[in-house]
Amino acid sequence: MTVCPKCGFKPIPAASHYCPNCGQSLEVVRQVGIEQQVSTNYGNVIGVQTQAIHGDVYGGDIYQVQVYVLGKESLENAAQFLDANAPPYKFLAPYGPRDAALFKGRQAETEQILRLVGAGRLLVLFGAAGVGKTSLLAAGVIPDLLRNGALAVHIRDYTQPLSQTLLAALKTARQNLPLQLPENGSLADLVSSLRDATHGTLVLVLDQFERLFQVAVPAEFRAQQVSALVESLQAVEPQYLRLIIVVRDQALVRLSDLQDALPDVFRSFLELKAFSRSEARSAILDPLQATQRKIFFEDGLLDDLL
Repeated sequence: MTVCPKCGFKPIPAASHYCPNCGQSLEVVRQVGIEQQVSTNYGNVIGVQTQAIHGDVYGGDIYQVQVYVLGKESLENAAQFLDANAPPYKFLAPYGPRDAALFKGRQAETEQILRLVGAGRLLVLFGAAGVGKTSLLAAGVIPDLLRNGALAVHIRDYTQPLSQTLLAALKTARQNLPLQLPENGSLADLVSSLRDATHGTLVLVLDQFERLFQVAVPAEFRAQQVSALVESLQAVEPQYLRLIIVVRDQALVRLSDLQDALPDVFRSFLELKAFSRSEARSAILDPLQATQRKIFFEDGLLDDLL
């Protein structure tokens, strides 16, 4: 089924060369491909047009900013990005999207975040330092969003304007994500261009957002970053942009400074707490089923440790 990129009219008859509603030429649209709808219906989150990308974009060389989106083949085959010989535990290292098959014990929280992301444009996730917020998003939430067609960008750097940070990250993926993007535009311009190019939802994960409130960050620059986010939310329809703001619990009060600009900042928020006993057990034992490495526990040892 072809969808008009200008007015959204559908379905358009297969033999048509122009949209019968607005007259838009459809030749380019047929080269781009069809819209990949989210199969599990995460609210108004919609999938990108899979033919707008030339393969998977899975991370990148920029440690603090990473771009993720799956091509048509990976969506259809539900490809796993895990090495079968990978060790089942990450120890002190955070989990990433390639570790999704190993990341266990947080299924309830993952599903809750996905529901909240689908229900509203802005979600605040908070919790104590080291509780696993980054791993939950990177290895739990982002892979599920990708499998359902969304474009996700995981940001942990606020030293530059967000528009420059996002553009630089997208440039590293241009081989598989060949989009025409404004070089000197605002964040709102960039988000609008992504909407026009992919016709899908962009999920911006603003991790470690407390960095924006550090003493070394000028108040004027902080205000500019927040204004850029506000303008972006206003620039595109709700289904094309979602924000997940992630902060330590001690920094949650600082978000009150954003309420005038982002009145929804406290409308949808979730506290990530430490593992329960059953969750910890799942996080330890379940990864053993996803790797070929043979690891065994002495009877009763795990229960004693927990």
